[in-house]
Amino acid sequence: MTLRTAISDMLHLLAMSRAVRIGAGVFLLSIAALVAVELLDPMAVCNGLLELQRIAQEHQMLAYAILLCWSFLLFLTVMPLGTLTILMAGFLLGPAAGGVQFVALVLSSAILYKLGSESDPAAVNRRFAAYPVLAKVRDKSVRGGKWVSAGLRLVPVVPSAVASLMASFLGITWRDFMIGTLAAGWVRPVAFAFVGFGGQFAPVCGIGSI
Repeated sequence: MTLRTAISDMLHLLAMSRAVRIGAGVFLLSIAALVAVELLDPMAVCNGLLELQRIAQEHQMLAYAILLCWSFLLFLTVMPLGTLTILMAGFLLGPAAGGVQFVALVLSSAILYKLGSESDPAAVNRRFAAYPVLAKVRDKSVRGGKWVSAGLRLVPVVPSAVASLMASFLGITWRDFMIGTLAAGWVRPVAFAFVGFGGQFAPVCGIGSI
């Protein structure tokens, strides 16, 4: 049994999920839209950043509300934009933005876990039967659920939606899932918010430090 095989099996299993396929499609469309905007108007992204900065400074509560709603919707998909979002939010709002995104992460993760856990157990078992290595990983994950859940939250390349779906597919209990999420889910948002906050002292859009 190898970790590489287990990860490959889990990714293949997740790829069979309709929600994951829809999220991947939305992500690709978003990238295409950003590329098109950049080609049509190279300053569009920069101007958008400066406008967001103005709104955040004049209406902080509105900015926090936008961050909460956007992060909540983002974490319901597999679009890998959470890190970029919190870097931007940290730049605009400071380290407190990490706490706001953590709240969004917990709420969305709870929904995805519940949706995943409502799958037909027999159907899930049949899917795992096709992946012997992954089935063994699943058995071990059930026994150390809180540690697996926490570990998934600390891996930078694992989107929140994937971590939640993996936890439900692996049979981690609701209690262990929430303990792991609450214990480690705040680390990445807060850390990246601090990094983004440091960007306030760097030149932006050619106008100097903000």
